[in-house]
Amino acid sequence: HIGLARISRADSRATPKAFASSASAAVPMALTMDTMACDEKMTTLMIRNLPRKFTTDNLIEELKLYVDPAAFDFVYVPWDRMGTNSVGYAFVNFVDAIVATSVMHAMHGMAWRTGSRCRPMKVQPAHVQGLA
Repeated sequence: HIGLARISRADSRATPKAFASSASAAVPMALTMDTMACDEKMTTLMIRNLPRKFTTDNLIEELKLYVDPAAFDFVYVPWDRMGTNSVGYAFVNFVDAIVATSVMHAMHGMAWRTGSRCRPMKVQPAHVQGLA
């Protein structure tokens, strides 16, 4: 399954590369929207409560409801070790902190477009910001 997409500005439909998944228990949860909401360097968001079968392409389609695809350049949806389910969270890096903050507030608490019985989106700043 596809888990990682690095999207160039020239082609927002770049082919994602497969990436090994990580354990969700290792993901810290301390940052909140209030912690970094006004931080000019906050460009990377963590999105929680993804439907279990959500792929990178599904998340990109969901993001398009809130922002132009040119506004983000990286999407990562990790999958479990068996490759059968996403682990329930994803990371998205935006090219601008103002857009990232706007998307964070717009998406947080919203229902998924899929209509699945998932919990509402939980969007917060990621602990690691930007692209390495």
